[in-house]
Amino acid sequence: MQQNFLFYDTETSDRDPFFGQIFQLAAVLTDADLNPIDSFDIRSKRLPQILPSPGALLVNGLDPASLDQAPYTNYEFAGEVRRRFMAWTPAITCGYNSFGFDEKCLRSLFYQNLYPPYITQLDGNSRIDILPLTQATEILYPDALVFPLNDKGKTSKKLEHVAPANGFEEHNAHDALGDVEATIHVARLIKARAPVLWQAALAARTKRDATARATRQPLIYVQSRSTLFPAMLIGRVHNGRDLLVADLRFDAPDIASTSPNKLFKGPDQYCRVIKPGEAPLIFSPEEFAAMPHGLSWDASDISARMQAWQAIKAEEHVPAMHAEWQTPFEPAEHPEGAIYENFPAFDQDAAAMRAFHDAAPAEKPQAMERLTDKRFRSFAKRIIFDNFPELITDADKAAYDRAIAERLNREDDVPWVTVAKALEDGAKLLASNPDRRDEIDRITAFIRTMAS
Repeated sequence: MQQNFLFYDTETSDRDPFFGQIFQLAAVLTDADLNPIDSFDIRSKRLPQILPSPGALLVNGLDPASLDQAPYTNYEFAGEVRRRFMAWTPAITCGYNSFGFDEKCLRSLFYQNLYPPYITQLDGNSRIDILPLTQATEILYPDALVFPLNDKGKTSKKLEHVAPANGFEEHNAHDALGDVEATIHVARLIKARAPVLWQAALAARTKRDATARATRQPLIYVQSRSTLFPAMLIGRVHNGRDLLVADLRFDAPDIASTSPNKLFKGPDQYCRVIKPGEAPLIFSPEEFAAMPHGLSWDASDISARMQAWQAIKAEEHVPAMHAEWQTPFEPAEHPEGAIYENFPAFDQDAAAMRAFHDAAPAEKPQAMERLTDKRFRSFAKRIIFDNFPELITDADKAAYDRAIAERLNREDDVPWVTVAKALEDGAKLLASNPDRRDEIDRITAFIRTMAS
């Protein structure tokens, strides 16, 4: 059964997906042939504890004075996005660098508003990312797309460069809906002009399918960003979530005398991690040979390297070496950054979160008490403060306002945008963009209103 595609894009307050917020989200539902079926484009009010980065506002063109005038509070916005996505389920969710950014922003939006964060991977949904396909197209189908040169003389893969260079006119770059439409245009070209690549992405759009592709033959070919290499599976890492493969472009190392950094880090590392949950581009030898890239490796060299790695696997547990080499996990200091901690709590508090959403406004403080995880309780308090201020005493409201002012005016190294950071960013932007003084001055004036 062919599934529809859900293309989406976000415009946000900052580059950090966990300590910023989404201001705009646009999405277009298409059929299997990428013809539009439905769409929406909605905006969220600024959360009181969020200060937008001047750099982000300069890029996305959002007027800081309009951020508090959007039709939805962030809580309402999260609920509406979730409702729309669920109405389009099941679908193959797509974006341009969505794995690297937008997907994290979407998860954070749901997490901080007490919804299950993995909507794009549940209930028959799956996902691919058009940016890695665009990067792979340059290597595997070199004549399929035009790649303009950037200021450094290298080919650009930025959407605002690739889409117009390949026939997408009037691209409204850094507007969420404009970027969605540009992404669909690029996806259509890849689907038509790089069919083996497109089908490989679709065949790996779930974790189970990607793992099956990685394990179906001893020799596979992997495309990772701008790197393509022959590989063989070594084992599983990250508690079994991801796969470790040997890069067969290189002779197998002497494990006893090779440092872990050389094994697992850098452009010439011997072993690489494949994430099955992120639709990795994995090709069989037959698929690899069917694409017009012109790349090849000597078959006898590949065979010898595979035999050498088989001998290493018989003597050493390389995944265990990878686990020992990794930096120990440090729990997050702030609840926004703790999204990937204590996964059982999402199930344990699932009923309580649903009850919180279903409760009438006056009953939400009582519903909040049913939440057992302290992260969820802190988010529930923020939701009530931002959406139902009539339920809060004047004293509590004054205390909350003071806490927000202190948060925004902190001088220490915190992960969110503060007044001091924003003003420094604004000064740097003005120095490098004197022709945009009016915009930067308007942004800086807005930032100063948050100073204590």
